[in-house]
Amino acid sequence: MNQGLEVIDIAMRIVGAKSLEMDRPLQRYYRDMRAGLHNPPMEDMAYTNIAKSVLGLFE
Repeated sequence: MNQGLEVIDIAMRIVGAKSLEMDRPLQRYYRDMRAGLHNPPMEDMAYTNIAKSVLGLFE
């Protein structure tokens, strides 16, 4: 996630204000990446579920 935010921030700086136009895909990518910041982190839960699946520990 952090790498994606860094990439989109750099791309937005390179393109400038035009990147905010609604017909530009960058504005969508920017919104999508920033929206992820408002969701709780799920990495720990994902790792736990993968481990349980591999070990056959799901109930």
